[in-house]
Amino acid sequence: MLKRLSAVIQKEFIHIFRDVRSLLVILALPILMLLLYGNMISLDPNAMSIGFVDLDHSQSSRQLVEKFKGSGFFKIRAVADSPAKIESMLQSRAVKAVVVIPADFEKRIARDPSIPIQLVADASDSNSASLITNYVGAIALNFSLAGTSIRSPIDIRTRMLYNPDGKTMYYILPGIATIIMLMISALLPCLTLVKEKETGTLEQILVTPLSSAEIVLGKIAPYMFLAFLDGLLVLGSAYLIYQMPFRGSLPLLLSLCLLFVLTGLSLGLLISSRVKSQQVAIMGALALTMMPTMILSGFMFPLESMPAFLQGISRVIPASYFLVIIRGILVKGIGFEHLVFPTLFLVFFTLFVLGISILSFKPRLD
Repeated sequence: MLKRLSAVIQKEFIHIFRDVRSLLVILALPILMLLLYGNMISLDPNAMSIGFVDLDHSQSSRQLVEKFKGSGFFKIRAVADSPAKIESMLQSRAVKAVVVIPADFEKRIARDPSIPIQLVADASDSNSASLITNYVGAIALNFSLAGTSIRSPIDIRTRMLYNPDGKTMYYILPGIATIIMLMISALLPCLTLVKEKETGTLEQILVTPLSSAEIVLGKIAPYMFLAFLDGLLVLGSAYLIYQMPFRGSLPLLLSLCLLFVLTGLSLGLLISSRVKSQQVAIMGALALTMMPTMILSGFMFPLESMPAFLQGISRVIPASYFLVIIRGILVKGIGFEHLVFPTLFLVFFTLFVLGISILSFKPRLD
């Protein structure tokens, strides 16, 4: 059996290395996706556009505008002197919010630091409006309390563990790596096995005395190596380009990445064994990997905020368990004792899907 299996693996490697263009796509696509997603997806507030209506024209009002400008969170797009211009600024999308400074701002702030300041925000994008509201409130409070003896009644001293700078990139990059590894490993069998069905070259193997298990395992081994190499490239690039922290065990991470790659390959094999068209196989692989991982795995949206039935669906998505693993090892440095359940789920899920793939693969000509 081992001799026959090694022959299938050798044949598959020869087939891969002869197709140089596909090999370059397999190795270059993950890095390209990491660079694109890593630079496009960010929840950190940065240069949010904001405008001011200054009705006071005093030194204090100008200092307040400078306070916002120097915060690094806002970009001052306009400073007007009439409330009538608020709606036009928001409708033209020149700004996402407007701060209105009252006419007696300087006189009143000298007597009462809690003077009200109006904020008019564009809530068509509720997430941005919420971020702007929070940061405007914090900057205004800091400005009003500067130079006074007023203190909040409770002195809260916060300590941020694992991500003291609050960079959302440390949360997003492991999710991007998860998407890439799962998608690439599921696409590889669809790009090759179904193509062999379409071209008829699969018949050369089907006429041999190989069993379904030997054919499937022999074909999965080379792509497991390539998908694992893609995972290493993605993780290495995240560390070198984006300074992603690495606080856990490298052997543990690599072992579980290999398991997750096998999970993706088993999904790709299941799809390839069921369809005859390469286009349908690719669409099925993307539908079963990228979309659920983006939406239902906890990559962007917390699972706790989802409806109960969607939380139930997320419990059968492999990426939701691997996200716990990769984020825990990279960012928090946790050990295997805290990852037993996610690992066992991936093992059973992979064995189940791989078993179905072997049973679905028919070693005979139609």
